[in-house]
Amino acid sequence: MLNVTNIVIYFYVYNIHPYIPIIHKYTYIQYIYSSIIPIMINSVTLALLHAGVFMYDMAVACSVGIVNKEVCIDLSQVEENSGGCYLPIAINSRTKEIIYIQLDARLSINNLQETIDLAIESGCDVVHTYISTHMKDFIQQLRG
Repeated sequence: MLNVTNIVIYFYVYNIHPYIPIIHKYTYIQYIYSSIIPIMINSVTLALLHAGVFMYDMAVACSVGIVNKEVCIDLSQVEENSGGCYLPIAINSRTKEIIYIQLDARLSINNLQETIDLAIESGCDVVHTYISTHMKDFIQQLRG
């Protein structure tokens, strides 16, 4: 079971900001078609960045899976339930260290390595680029 608190605390620099109160805000997502775990991880990362919390690195996540013997990124609910492999993965954006991975189906080691490589290169890196670009734009808007 995913513990988002552990992922958040991993990136939060407690020594620098030990007494900042945590403000709970609720975000309602009306439609979730799939990939709940990557959505949660990316949302928490984006919320911390938006709040100005200093982090060593960003956690970014995506989902990959095997559908009809093809490796796919960002699976829909139908693809997740098709009986193939579903693999949510989260990494440190800078070091590419895997911080969360979940595999609920059998998968050969060759397919697992191919799936992880695709998730990191084509999934998580794209999410990192997207978040970085939009946060830079947001900071520039705040400055002037």
